[in-house]
Amino acid sequence: MLLALAEDLRRLDTVQVSTTWDQRLGPFPLAEVEATTVTTVADAERAFADNSRRCDRTVVIAPELDGQLARQSQRVVDSGGRWGGSSPAALSLASDKLLTYEHLRNRGLPVVPTWTFDKPGLSRESEQVVWKRRDGAGSVGLTVLDSTAAPPDHTWIGQPLVEGLSVSVAILACPTHDLWLALPVATQHISLDNCLHYQGGEIPSRTTAIETRAISELALRAVRSIDGLVGWIGVDLVVPSQDPQAPLVIELNP
Repeated sequence: MLLALAEDLRRLDTVQVSTTWDQRLGPFPLAEVEATTVTTVADAERAFADNSRRCDRTVVIAPELDGQLARQSQRVVDSGGRWGGSSPAALSLASDKLLTYEHLRNRGLPVVPTWTFDKPGLSRESEQVVWKRRDGAGSVGLTVLDSTAAPPDHTWIGQPLVEGLSVSVAILACPTHDLWLALPVATQHISLDNCLHYQGGEIPSRTTAIETRAISELALRAVRSIDGLVGWIGVDLVVPSQDPQAPLVIELNP
């Protein structure tokens, strides 16, 4: 992901790209990119702060797990830099899958039901339940269990296993200029064993034109409903087998 972003940005005549690079990965593979090689965590933190302070904008690639993305964005500000992503409040909301569900549901958007362990009655809507971390990323820990089974961790959230096609849409958001762009819908390949794993995506998606339009429109509505989301926002959805023209939001990935 880092190399893909750096590759795109370095093609812009007015942009100079600067980043950090782990020494264990060998030489940095892209020319015309200023890469500071780091060998320790302390080195990486110092280089990150220095880059944040002297660059016009800082973009962070980090998972939501354990608040890593939010902490790194705050470090940019604390270093005197200019953060180029979503606001802290938007990151906090979109990184919490339960809060995201409640937010979207309260605004009338179709979303997969989501609950906590202390409300087990909701899980009976489905024979199987997907349990996941509230701040999960990259299918980490996704576990499918019978609705009567206890989750692996009581702090996790549950969602019914909806039969259908898993898809995703990337939204490019620039609220300052009222610009919102939905990129092509992608089909997600997900393993269907007891521990779900992401196995790659496919573009164009395996959806009809009508289904694709409904998916893109819902993804845009979901992102626009959260003030302060900026940049590349991923939206995961499911197209139910019983009603393919009525997609449901699963989660957002800021």
